Amino acid sequence: MEQMACPVCKKRFFDVSRIPLEKIEIQAKCPHCGKISTLEISNKNKKKPYRAKK
Repeated sequence: MEQMACPVCKKRFFDVSRIPLEKIEIQAKCPHCGKISTLEISNKNKKKPYRAKK
């Protein structure tokens, strides 16, 4: 399972159980910062796992 980070606040945005082969664009409201963000997910541009800031 991949944990995706919000591009605005860099906190955990959502989880992805399987990365698809085709490109998928997801637009959602971040539960932390409240901004609407768009993320593209595919095997080609697999994002780095979420890392909490210390």
